[in-house]
Amino acid sequence: MIHPNAVLHESVVLGIGVEIGPFSVIDENVVIGDFCKIESHVRIHSHTTLGKHNHIYHSAAIGTDPQHITPDMVPTYLTIGDHNIIREYVTLSRGSLKGGPYTTIGDHNLIMSYAHIGHDCLVGNHTIISSGVLVAGHVEIEDYVVIGGAAVIQQFSKIGRNAMVGGSSGVNQDVVPFSLVSGTPIRYGGLNVVGLRRAGLSSEKLKEIKTIHSILLRKGLSLETATKTIEEMPPSEYVMNTLNFLNKSTRPLCRRAK
Repeated sequence: MIHPNAVLHESVVLGIGVEIGPFSVIDENVVIGDFCKIESHVRIHSHTTLGKHNHIYHSAAIGTDPQHITPDMVPTYLTIGDHNIIREYVTLSRGSLKGGPYTTIGDHNLIMSYAHIGHDCLVGNHTIISSGVLVAGHVEIEDYVVIGGAAVIQQFSKIGRNAMVGGSSGVNQDVVPFSLVSGTPIRYGGLNVVGLRRAGLSSEKLKEIKTIHSILLRKGLSLETATKTIEEMPPSEYVMNTLNFLNKSTRPLCRRAK
């Protein structure tokens, strides 16, 4: 159902069962997938694509221009997957030419009110980004990450899967998968045991991840030595995930313990 007071450009592509509330404005070259619900006063800017079953609450701004001083002379894009909840006053920027030019949000994410995700970010699946979180450009957030309220993520940072960032933290380093970090600057607070148990990991798998963390974060080894030691462990999903993260990390790792 499209409210008569909503304004849609003639080029907008709508799936089946889409609801759009009053005073929402949707620009050209936007695709909205099946069964999405767009509440009132939402602005969806051009070159934005939404998958299926997304719920965008009122006054969110989706697909805004990248917030940088150099204008992009060709289109850039925002792509959002399926089953996402985007709450009130959230702002999501499109990508930039420097970033590929995409900002990408995966599936089953909860982005709470007043959060901002900047240009060229890559957000995985099943994340929770709490109210007031500010994510700068070129940040990568892997699957099952939880970020507490009012945290600030510096540009080009990476947060590994199943990590948790405490509220009001200032993330200025890469966060190793399965970590619990908090503070400004952030410090390592141990394994995200609660989050991993909620994800259904067995005691045996938790023990394996704890061993990886001990090598990487607790033994005082150089990063090169720690990486080689992890490479010598029996292959597993968690070993490979950690090694892949280390290979793509471009910033210092958060290895400082509380």
